Amino acid sequence: MTATRQVNTVLGPVSVNQLGWVLMHEHVIICNPGWELDARNTYDRERDVAAIAGKLATLLEYGVKTLVDATPIDLGRSVEYMVEASKRSGVNIIASTGLYSENRGFPSYFKSRSIDQIADWMVWELTEGMSGTTTKAGAIKVATGLGKIGQYEEKALRAAARAHKRTGAPILTHTDGGTMGGEQVDVFEEEGVDLSRVVIGHCCGNSDLRYHYGILRRGANIGLDRIGITYVMPDEVRRGIAMSAIAAGYASQLVLSQDTEGQIYGAPFFDSVAPPAEGAQPRRQRLYADMMSGFIPKLRETGVSERSIEACMVDLPRKVFGD
Repeated sequence: MTATRQVNTVLGPVSVNQLGWVLMHEHVIICNPGWELDARNTYDRERDVAAIAGKLATLLEYGVKTLVDATPIDLGRSVEYMVEASKRSGVNIIASTGLYSENRGFPSYFKSRSIDQIADWMVWELTEGMSGTTTKAGAIKVATGLGKIGQYEEKALRAAARAHKRTGAPILTHTDGGTMGGEQVDVFEEEGVDLSRVVIGHCCGNSDLRYHYGILRRGANIGLDRIGITYVMPDEVRRGIAMSAIAAGYASQLVLSQDTEGQIYGAPFFDSVAPPAEGAQPRRQRLYADMMSGFIPKLRETGVSERSIEACMVDLPRKVFGD
């Protein structure tokens, strides 16, 4: 009889059977690289950890037990904050190793490393500990830019593939504008990755169903994981994509998540990507429970079955993490 796979959370290993409902692509803390070099940027650690823990705790009211933090090292990943937030909130947090896109991250230190050297580092974070701690990552996060895969991004993709093959850890990706998902799959396929353990992120930035089905038919999973970021795509379109894919039998290959950040340090991260129009009201701080209180109930209202929703929120994470 095969033993049930254990998943690294920031508080230690947990059986995949104990993950429950999972948000597969969120962030506890996120910030632009270099924010800490501006001495004017300060934070109150106790206040901010308490606030993050409070936001996370609301997930338990909706039955969500686990959150995957998809923050790579170059977007301000903080092991300390994740550990403390998990302890205080009672929510499992699965951290990620990995690197972001060339234009917004990817430190020069790693640009000078080979694919296998980067893979070795990822394996270390998955098996020994992150950032000089004994807290282990449970997933791998990599990214590509808009309309192309850069030289260093491809290096990171291939390193992620090799680390995945050595550890079994799943791969989560970032895409810009719902582009390059198929090309990411091409790289992973060349490297011999188990595509059922890959989530191509932010596919909901693209409304073309041919894009989504092209990835799904190859066995990878797609992320409708920016729910609530309506300046990228209206949630009505995301619901349409979800309903179409579920009707076609792909419920267990759909990630429903929000890409929510509990705390942003330094300059607002997304304002440099999509600055608010002049005179517009400030954006409301999104909450981890927003999808559970809004998007999911609307799926139910449109006739999506509870079993199909559970396939997205429970079955897919168990599959991705290796059950």
